[in-house]
Amino acid sequence: MKKTIAFLLATAMMCCSLTVTSLAASNTTSGSSSGVSTSTNAAKETYKVTASLLNVRSGPSTEDKNIGSLSKDETVIGTVSNGWLSFTYNGKAAFCSVEYLTQVVAASTASKTYTVTASELYVRSGPDTKNSKLGSLTKGETVTGTVSSGWLSFTYNGQTAYCNASYIK
Repeated sequence: MKKTIAFLLATAMMCCSLTVTSLAASNTTSGSSSGVSTSTNAAKETYKVTASLLNVRSGPSTEDKNIGSLSKDETVIGTVSNGWLSFTYNGKAAFCSVEYLTQVVAASTASKTYTVTASELYVRSGPDTKNSKLGSLTKGETVTGTVSSGWLSFTYNGQTAYCNASYIK
């Protein structure tokens, strides 16, 4: 009885995996040097790796086979469900934990100059308080950039940086 249940579960998981693979394959275009494909499906979002090395798995579990890895700051396009990003890696359905990713926020094309209203405003490497601090700005300083989803994107010490738009005017 246990073997029959295990077989049925394994078969169901394979069917679901095949469906994910075929859906992912139908929504992809050319890949990057890492083997991560970009998507033409508007529902997918872009994410940036925050870990030094992130395992890519064959399914949405740490028990699924490791099929590769992504490096820090590498970007990947996919959809998130239950804490896992689903995407195409080397032509196959792949998954990685969203715990080690940050969503890349598309910035508006109109750049404006803003004034810092907080006594100290942290400058971060990505649009989330979980991203590393690159430095800070002080009250009255001005910065030029674009605001999207509550974050100002701008250039700080030669690199793209972000700060919370609640503390600028």
